[in-house]
Amino acid sequence: RKSKKVYVVCRHRHLAGPKMVSWMVSGAAVPLPGPYVVEAFQMMYSLLGVDVWAHPVVNANADRSSAILTQTTTFGVTDIYFLACYYKVCEIVNGEIEKLSKGKVVLTDGKELECNVIMKCLGSTGATDFDEIIGFQFYQGWWVNGDPLLPVVAPAKGVQAKNFAGFSLAPGYAGMIVTNRYILDDPARFLGVRDWLPKTTKDDHYECNYIYKGSHVLATMVILQGQFPELTAELAEADKLKAEKHMKAHPLEKHLSECLAEWKMYIKMMKDHGQIAADAEEIEYPYTKENIEEMLGRAEKTILEDYEKAMAKMAKKAGKA
Repeated sequence: RKSKKVYVVCRHRHLAGPKMVSWMVSGAAVPLPGPYVVEAFQMMYSLLGVDVWAHPVVNANADRSSAILTQTTTFGVTDIYFLACYYKVCEIVNGEIEKLSKGKVVLTDGKELECNVIMKCLGSTGATDFDEIIGFQFYQGWWVNGDPLLPVVAPAKGVQAKNFAGFSLAPGYAGMIVTNRYILDDPARFLGVRDWLPKTTKDDHYECNYIYKGSHVLATMVILQGQFPELTAELAEADKLKAEKHMKAHPLEKHLSECLAEWKMYIKMMKDHGQIAADAEEIEYPYTKENIEEMLGRAEKTILEDYEKAMAKMAKKAGKA
């Protein structure tokens, strides 16, 4: 709490998720399209002079009507990160550590950072015996060895999505559980699409093959929903229930007021601890009730238009049959 400077040394600067953007996607009855997630990120990242649309994580088309976000870590949900970077209390350094010397960290490019405390963030790994327990040889979708009775719900590595229903793992798990039950009710359904699903085979040099990538889950869900309209409808109901519960527990005005109060508390804390000047400008919280509601209104309109286009396309296709 009293550090005057924090350096974050990393090979890649991934995107972090502002708290209000996490609230937006968790409260969406229909997953929020990528362009609106990028736009909402940009409201916070503009404080740091970062163009999110130009970030390597974002892959958008020319008119920015579609955007896929891909990174090897999930979005850490935080607001203090942005405040600390804005006030220069935190500095992001792209690089790798070569060695340590007295009171210093030396990077591979020769740059030296003065420090007296080091925190090594290792992330997490899986259970190294689980591949053997389940007899893992390959995945088709998230079904072990292509067996419709052996699905595995595991934390996907990283992010790859063009629509977002949450930044945490639980919303994704909920959809996978609905899908697993749908297949278990009639395993023959799976046999008809099994060979279309993405396949990954065992890597003998890796101990946790059961942990799949976000791109693997995305491709699996796209194929399954394309083949099973009734499953798509069930998943939509699950998203609707999630949104209703989220909004009941965390209504906009209540959540926003808590985020704003925390924002001001952190500024005061940095002033009280001498991390920033006592008369430093108190930067405004970039999210308001008005700009959140305006953005969600546009997103809802886009989602409705896309749905109507999809229905018209299906009707036209049916007419030709």
